[in-house]
Amino acid sequence: GSSDDRQVMRGRRLGLRSSQETEIQTVDDVRDATILYRLPGKEESVDYEQSRAVLKVAPIRVQEGWVRMEFAPEIHHGIARLRHTPTDDGWALKGGQKCDARFAMRFQTMLNNGEMMVISGHPELANSLGHRLFCYEIDGRKMQRLLVLRLADSGRSETDSALRTP
Repeated sequence: GSSDDRQVMRGRRLGLRSSQETEIQTVDDVRDATILYRLPGKEESVDYEQSRAVLKVAPIRVQEGWVRMEFAPEIHHGIARLRHTPTDDGWALKGGQKCDARFAMRFQTMLNNGEMMVISGHPELANSLGHRLFCYEIDGRKMQRLLVLRLADSGRSETDSALRTP
């Protein structure tokens, strides 16, 4: 095929420490979006303006060689401005967008040293949360991102636990 048909592969590497929650913006665009949340016996359609999808990831060392990976998908939306935000020390004013965190959409898994996990969205489910997190278009061309997690070394203590995402 032509050079326009070739697949573009890029990667970013990020190291995480145990109990350190990190926001991963899986798709770089900001856009208006409608998301259909599907749960057993319930569907809800929500419109967002100026939305960006974020996946919060927290590795928690359970024992030597094992880490529980906790994932919390969120939609940040609306105009960024100062908002009252809960902190460990009470309430504080912080800049940012509104955040829609759906606790029912959280998930977790266990990884052992050397194991990998791949997360993505379904490219055909255009209004799903997974699609908003991982699928986008550039010049009419459909693109899909994958999040690949590899437990490089869970370490021997809380201080040297690490996770790498290739």
